[in-house]
Amino acid sequence: MKKKALVLFILVLFILSFTGCAQTRSYILGMIKNLPSWYYNPESRVAKGEIAFIGDGSSAESSRQAELVAYSNLFEKLEDYVGTEIGRESYRDLINTGSIESLGVHIILTDRSYSEKRDVYRVLILCGASEEIMTSLRTESREEEYNREKEAVALVDEADQCIKDSKDLRAVQLYLQSMILSHDLDGIEEGYDYQSILKEVKQILSTLSLKVVSSNTSEASCSVCVERRETILKTKVDMAEIRASYICLDGLGNTWEDSYSFTSNSDGVFQFRSVNYTLAAVGDIVFTFDIYSEIEQIRSFDSETADVLSSLVEEKKIAFSYDKNLNRPTTGIQVLAYNEKWNLEKDNPWAVYLQNRLSSDSIASYAASYTEEADLNSDGDLTDSEILSSFSRMTERDIKNALILRMGVLEQRKTEAGIWHVVVESEATYYTEINNSAGNVSPVLNVSGFGSSYEEALENAYKNICNIIYDWLKGNYV
Repeated sequence: MKKKALVLFILVLFILSFTGCAQTRSYILGMIKNLPSWYYNPESRVAKGEIAFIGDGSSAESSRQAELVAYSNLFEKLEDYVGTEIGRESYRDLINTGSIESLGVHIILTDRSYSEKRDVYRVLILCGASEEIMTSLRTESREEEYNREKEAVALVDEADQCIKDSKDLRAVQLYLQSMILSHDLDGIEEGYDYQSILKEVKQILSTLSLKVVSSNTSEASCSVCVERRETILKTKVDMAEIRASYICLDGLGNTWEDSYSFTSNSDGVFQFRSVNYTLAAVGDIVFTFDIYSEIEQIRSFDSETADVLSSLVEEKKIAFSYDKNLNRPTTGIQVLAYNEKWNLEKDNPWAVYLQNRLSSDSIASYAASYTEEADLNSDGDLTDSEILSSFSRMTERDIKNALILRMGVLEQRKTEAGIWHVVVESEATYYTEINNSAGNVSPVLNVSGFGSSYEEALENAYKNICNIIYDWLKGNYV
């Protein structure tokens, strides 16, 4: 038995070396089921401009009875192709003469076999038919079905080639797309049908795996490898689309899940770096096979199969934990607010507001108040260097970088409807090192706030500015 299996394996390798995808599939299926190779690739035996049809008949009585069943099956397929009845006279012509002249139909090959184990005769009849005549007779609905069949078969053949090229996940996508097209088609070729392809998809997914091969936890970046597990060796999977999912946080503290697809290279590897600056400072990146779109399309007509596929994908997911705050020093925050006369206001709450925004994303910061941390200079103000010097003296807080935000009232007015409108101008500077006088300056902002009172409108304008500056800070520096 082992010797027979070895001979079959060597023969399969030989065929794979010299044939294309469709031919390979037909030869292998033919060997497994002890059928002529043309049964799974009938187009290779018909002339140009012809369509291939196969009649399949079995009988326990005699080979002749099996042949009649095969003719009947063949005739049904001809009628199914055009989507209407052809006529009993044409059926008699087919049996008596082996052809239907009006359709350009003629018998090419007949294969007869007998199974002693089952005590059954089987006859296969291959015929060619004029594609021009058959297509002209086909109904509109059958034309649509036929085109779907052709597209489904082409997708499977393309997927077979992807398997040979170590593009297994791409093959899965193509197989699933073929299933979506063929799920309600009855006459599609064996080996290309819905259940056969589903079985193949499940087998492929069971052999694929993901793993993180290198990472930088503090930068939320990593390299991920996609592999196919074989008996001993592992093959790197090329062009595998992998979805990375992660939690993001906006300037208002709202969280949501975002995702982005990456594609592996010929080494089976892709580099993950978040393309979304609102990525939470601490969290997990979850990597999964990105075939969700195809699964959801299948769910619309076969929820059970969709659940099975979703479970297979879920089993293969991996997670990479990161913490962008590792080894990150405390950020000092100072917010200077000026009234409409551009005098510095005392005890404004906006440094604390920004601290809370950063804290919600696990970013360490310290909110300073000029009344407790430093005296005003002779101009009744504070320069950036004076604020940075104050931060540098707070050795116990380990402040290494700083955000200084200045904002003041530019315009105020009360509308005819009784609504206050306040415009506030602002500019922020972020210092990556508090001992370095060169800072990164934000654009100058003119931001509006509205309210039923001046105080409410001013507060809303300040809050809008702080939210914008938080996004600027998060997107560029922290």
